[in-house]
This record gives sequence, C-alpha cells and structure tokens, in this order.
Amino acid sequence: MGQWDVPVFCVVFDPDTERLYWANATEQLRVKGHEGSRPRTIRLSDTKVLDDTSLAGFVDEARAYVGGYRGRNAVLAHLGEMAGVSFGRSDRVLHWVNDCDEQLIFRQRPGEPYATLLHSDLDWDPVRITPARLLIPGGSSLGPGFGSDFPEELRRIAPVPLIGGIILNMPEALWLASCFSATEWARRGVEVG
Repeated sequence: MGQWDVPVFCVVFDPDTERLYWANATEQLRVKGHEGSRPRTIRLSDTKVLDDTSLAGFVDEARAYVGGYRGRNAVLAHLGEMAGVSFGRSDRVLHWVNDCDEQLIFRQRPGEPYATLLHSDLDWDPVRITPARLLIPGGSSLGPGFGSDFPEELRRIAPVPLIGGIILNMPEALWLASCFSATEWARRGVEVG
C-alpha cells in the first residue's frame, strides 16, 4: 500500500458551530496523490458532521473503507484509487502492465453491453469498448464478434491493432481479447445500444 498503509480519519471540532466534522484523510491523500499533486491539506465538508445521530453512519463508512483493504477488495481499492474510479463488488476487473510500464485496467459490469478500458497513458479517461471494436491485423482470426465493426478487407490489411480509435500494440490487443473472452458471460443476452 505504500505511504498510506493505515487508514486515517480526521475529526475536528469547530468552536464557532460547536460541532465535530470528519474526513477520510487517507482517501483524500490517495486521490490527490494519484492526480499528480502533493496534497498538503485535508478538506472538511459541512455535510460530514459527527454527532449522536450520525455516529453509526460514520462507523459504517469507516468500516467499509477499512474493509476495502482485505483480499480482492484490497486489489480493487488500490486499482480504483490509482485510476480515480470506484469499482462495484460485481465488476470484473482485470489489470495489466505493458512493456512501457503503462497500466491498463479492463472493467466489465454484468449486464452492460460494453466494457471500459482505463489506461494510464490516456490519463485514466474511461473508454467504452466492445469486442466488435477490437481490430487485430490479419482478419477475424479471433473468432466471431471480434472486429465485426470493421469491413473484412480493412481487417485483413490493418497495419496495427486498434480499439475505439486507440492504437494498441499486439500484446495489448491480445490481452484485451482475452479479457473480452473471460467476461463474455457478463455481456451475453445484452443488446448493444
């Protein structure tokens, strides 16, 4: 986990309002750190009041955050913080590092007709992708559905792999093809819209 191994929550008393306010310091520091800035402050929200009526909610939220540091949740929490997104429990999330040390994250939500590609070299901007949009040079050797958005002639002569306008190298394209294959069940029966 690095420099923030133990989750830290701040609780501050405001003498003007005579109220306690709280913030998840670890979460704020990680998000800002992954955005490339060096955080120096923790922001307190006026909606995060800690009193008799909100104590149970605070405890639940803190437990959920701390629980994210166990098993599969720990991996999802780390990847999500790295990419600045939150993954759901049912999301299928696959991670890969290419030969340029760029990070790629593939997310498939069950019931969605597309997956999402998050790529560190693209500033983690989410890109919706489908097997039909994955163009691999040499035709449709990956089977039905792959590259079907492209005419057969283009598939045969394509010089580089592509997905959604993003140029890939061959290992990235094959990794994405395997991600699509591994999550095909989650898109089964869902119409592309």
